[in-house]
Amino acid sequence: MRWRKHGSADDLAYDPDWSVAQEWEAQEAGGWSTGARGSLTTVLRWGAWALLVCSPVLAVGAWMRDSAPASARQLGGPRPVHAQHDEAGPAGFAELYVSAYLSEGEVAAFWPPAADLVFTGGGQVAVERLAAVEVEPAGERYWSVTVAVRMAGTEEAEADEEGTAGDGLRFFTVAVRAADGGRGGYVATSLPAETAAPPAPGGGEVGLDYGSPLAPSAGDPVADTLTAFFTALLAGGGEVDRYLSPGAAIPAVTPAPYGQVRLTQLAQHGQEAEGGDGQWPAAADGARLRLLVDLEAEAAPAGSQAWRPMTYAVTVRARDGRWEVASIADAPALPRTADDGTTQGEEP
Repeated sequence: MRWRKHGSADDLAYDPDWSVAQEWEAQEAGGWSTGARGSLTTVLRWGAWALLVCSPVLAVGAWMRDSAPASARQLGGPRPVHAQHDEAGPAGFAELYVSAYLSEGEVAAFWPPAADLVFTGGGQVAVERLAAVEVEPAGERYWSVTVAVRMAGTEEAEADEEGTAGDGLRFFTVAVRAADGGRGGYVATSLPAETAAPPAPGGGEVGLDYGSPLAPSAGDPVADTLTAFFTALLAGGGEVDRYLSPGAAIPAVTPAPYGQVRLTQLAQHGQEAEGGDGQWPAAADGARLRLLVDLEAEAAPAGSQAWRPMTYAVTVRARDGRWEVASIADAPALPRTADDGTTQGEEP
């Protein structure tokens, strides 16, 4: 219901039978009303002004997008994976190649000319394990990789009388180059060549920055703390946390692989142990010792008599008259270097 016009434009009367639907029908029959046309004109005018004002901003945004470097536009998107030209890539390729070669597998996948290669005489052997032991550059993006292979089920698998490397361990050298300019992985340039074992690295023993090792003394507080700590860590003998300094977090090895632990020797970082008799200084609050701990752990269950030697670089601190384990370093400390004066392996 609404007001409607009767007769002249100024003659308005209320008509209870007039509906909105009839008004729409009248507009469809006679075209848009004056008010509707006015509203449409206003909307179009404001839309034109908005487009005129925003056009410079849109143009600048489009220019910046087109001129952005490709690397910035691709950030966050999928990236192609290319072979990394370090030792890991050629070494892994050579291991797979030698494994396929010894098992008479798809050698052509590694060295394409091998598509016509025929193995005769039952040369297939069982490989127990293999690993790349030497990677030497042979040119630009070109490497010579030596792979050690332990055979299974062969005569060589039995140790010989001389105790040499004949216990199933053989060595193969593979020539590997980067394929397709380095974007397509790797490819072998020839068949593997069996060689003698590579020479052992020279240099003798690796020097560490610790004093002479000493056997632990009975009743020594440092040795007692470390024995209890490693028993909890490796053999499930109690809670590890009770032997740790405040703030230290060293999780136990679970399930415990050993039945018991015993210390064999201790060495102090950077100096000889005080007294030289296996006795360490008293636990004065705030004192700190960096130790190289040699121990033996007996494989579970206890009494198996299968002892495994291990070495840990441990820092202990004194608090309330007792020693506590503060940390286990990732690596023992090396001697101070002559070039930069820093100590390698030192914890922060």
